[in-house]
Amino acid sequence: MVILKPLMLELNKQKFNHLKIHSQYSICQGAVKIEKLKDFCKERKIHAVGLSDTSNLCGSLEFAENISKVGTQPIIGTQINFKFEDTIGLLPLISYLLSRI
Repeated sequence: MVILKPLMLELNKQKFNHLKIHSQYSICQGAVKIEKLKDFCKERKIHAVGLSDTSNLCGSLEFAENISKVGTQPIIGTQINFKFEDTIGLLPLISYLLSRI
């Protein structure tokens, strides 16, 4: 079972969408398996959830197929490393398909 903090569960009741979940495809940053995330979304009737693995989109097809099967809107994103002058960091890129399930 995917374990999330009670605060996140409370925010879900307020129509909050988790946009920055890292799966097993984010090396050293995520441990959530997409199959377990699918079960979690189904169990809690989560409306939409976003996957933002770092520097890759490897799990996006698996994520979209599995999450949409349980009635949850998949939001696909990624985080990329960037450097601008003296600033180095991660930039989240989110794609949201404006359609109803």
